[in-house]
Amino acid sequence: MADFFQDVFNKTKKFANNAVDETKDAAQKAKLNNKISNEIQMIDRNMVEIGKYFYEQAKGNPPQELMQYFNNIRVLKDSIEISRSEIQSIDEAMTARKNSNNQY
Repeated sequence: MADFFQDVFNKTKKFANNAVDETKDAAQKAKLNNKISNEIQMIDRNMVEIGKYFYEQAKGNPPQELMQYFNNIRVLKDSIEISRSEIQSIDEAMTARKNSNNQY
């Protein structure tokens, strides 16, 4: 009978130790996946900065294989300027309306 309880104790202990090991392993994997994710974000930020630098250096004479991307940037910048101009016009109209309403 003592062997039965010792066997149950040993199996329970082994099960508990396995559960602890699984928990530790899962925590370590999560920590490493988080580290990898952060490092990928850092790589992306550095690549963006390299791209900005390269763009500024080459925008007058971009490489042919990147011409479409340079053109896309130019079109987007033009669109931004148009939108900013429209915002300025709206702001001016709002200010004029406010000033005309204050005259009464």
